[in-house]
Amino acid sequence: MGICSCNLVLLIVLSFFLHAQFRLYLLAQRLRIPRNEAKQIIDDYFRHFPSISYFIEDTLTAARENGYVETIFGRRRYIPDINSHNATVRALVERNAVNAPIQGTAADIIKIAMINVDRRMTQEHLKSKMVLQIHDELLFDAVPEEVEALKRLVVEEMENVVGATIGLWLIDTHLHHLSTIRSLDYNHC
Repeated sequence: MGICSCNLVLLIVLSFFLHAQFRLYLLAQRLRIPRNEAKQIIDDYFRHFPSISYFIEDTLTAARENGYVETIFGRRRYIPDINSHNATVRALVERNAVNAPIQGTAADIIKIAMINVDRRMTQEHLKSKMVLQIHDELLFDAVPEEVEALKRLVVEEMENVVGATIGLWLIDTHLHHLSTIRSLDYNHC
């Protein structure tokens, strides 16, 4: 299934609203607009990004046939109630089936990035420490002299987790955090 990076990002942001039994209601409620306007937004979105519809349908078909969905890296989430006769249960499970490959892939990406960043920090003999992961962000205790090298290393590793097939780019505004993180006093460790 060919999904370009821009569509993957849009899927992450909009998948909850776009594949929900009550998507019109939820979107209208969230945006405080009439349902007919919410329907127009969703219809326009699918018209502009038809691969999203294909992704959703392909994912649901595979889930119904296999009983599971997969991340880009092949990690499976089993979906036992995908063929439930209870419409309410099935709608919830379908939303989870569409969301799981997206959120699971995002989780895989940050885990791989953490491993790669840690490996590179060790290889380059950096004293800075990776201390925390929060969703898709990594927090470092940075030695002031290593900030520029650490920025370069983190950007390289995080942007290249999935290689050339899907481009990932760090937003530069987040990089300022690296230069303002307090330094550890390694003389007292």
